[in-house]
Amino acid sequence: MAMPIQLQKSENVIRELRRHPIYAILQALGVLIVAGLLVWLFSWLKSSIGWTFFGILLGLTVVIAAIVLYMIYYRYKNDLWLITDQRLVDSTRRSPFSHEIASTDLVNVQDITVSRNGFFPTVFNFGEVSCQTAGSTQVFTLKGVPNPNSVLELIDQTRDDARERLAGLGRSQGTTTQSSSI
Repeated sequence: MAMPIQLQKSENVIRELRRHPIYAILQALGVLIVAGLLVWLFSWLKSSIGWTFFGILLGLTVVIAAIVLYMIYYRYKNDLWLITDQRLVDSTRRSPFSHEIASTDLVNVQDITVSRNGFFPTVFNFGEVSCQTAGSTQVFTLKGVPNPNSVLELIDQTRDDARERLAGLGRSQGTTTQSSSI
């Protein structure tokens, strides 16, 4: 997949993140369980609803389940988070006709929180990383990312590096301005 954004001058991608595969698999299993329960219910009611209506309901269930499964796969393949040395980018494609991109400078990231709730996130080590920002988009949430603690450490370290570079630029620019005015 091509980059969803144009990188700025001297900007480097440090890590591309996608959801953990188990996150998508668990969603797909949920859809299959619900579809299976509906098919069982329809077959149990088959004598009272008739074969024709049973066939229609069965067909609708299969088509809707297939569409939802495809959308889970599509989101898994097309949702992307980028951590660069300058910013955090959230690229979300809910469908082929919808694409949202949000970006914040790393120096604007104030607080980073990791949450891993439930049996499967704990066992398979995936969860959410939420970054509180000072920008107009208040919270960046990376859902279902693998090894969220290492993602927190990476964002934290990269943010600190970006702040140091920015402070260094401010000092060098201030020194240049000061020496030219003397």
